[in-house]
Amino acid sequence: MQVFYHKDVSYVHAPKIGSRSIIGWFAILKDPTIYEKHPDYFVEVNTKDHVYTPIRRMQQECGEIRTPLSFVVSRDPVKRFVSAYKNRVVTHKELKDSKLIDPNKQYPEFDQFVDQFYKFRDESKSIEVHFKSLTFYYGSDRTVFTKVFRTENLNACRLFLQDHFSTELPSLRLQQNKPGIHVEPTFKQIDFIQKLYKQDYLNGWT
Repeated sequence: MQVFYHKDVSYVHAPKIGSRSIIGWFAILKDPTIYEKHPDYFVEVNTKDHVYTPIRRMQQECGEIRTPLSFVVSRDPVKRFVSAYKNRVVTHKELKDSKLIDPNKQYPEFDQFVDQFYKFRDESKSIEVHFKSLTFYYGSDRTVFTKVFRTENLNACRLFLQDHFSTELPSLRLQQNKPGIHVEPTFKQIDFIQKLYKQDYLNGWT
């Protein structure tokens, strides 16, 4: 378990649920002047490493929840899978050296990625990490956490942090995909994704 915390509130991290925005809010809570001093840290970007390192270094981190309040963020598994594909495969081209794809292309099309998902996952540690279930990151018991937010309404998380720490936080969307990527999974692909994340459905991480 990867836990970021500020004073009495912990956030349990998982990929592709809006984590960079949350880490951005935690950075502002730790240093309220940073948003004005370094506005470049908080722009919407689709590059891999932009601003992540400095705000990441500001975080207090541990391997377990040690605070009275804690929260996680859930997301529809199909949307999360598609988002991870757009981000890691298309935008960041993390499979460009894969022997499975056409040498003239920099990434597999969505159809091929789904059809050969397990092979692609075995080729890349990053793909493996970003496509793991939320159950892997959070466990199966929702009652462990004080609050469960949803990626589709991340503003509720911002308002919670604002109210709890009596401060103002800006709306953030720090990690964006390359514009113009359209993916519409077929019924068969949706069925594959739903079976892949069966435990998330059973545990309510949707």
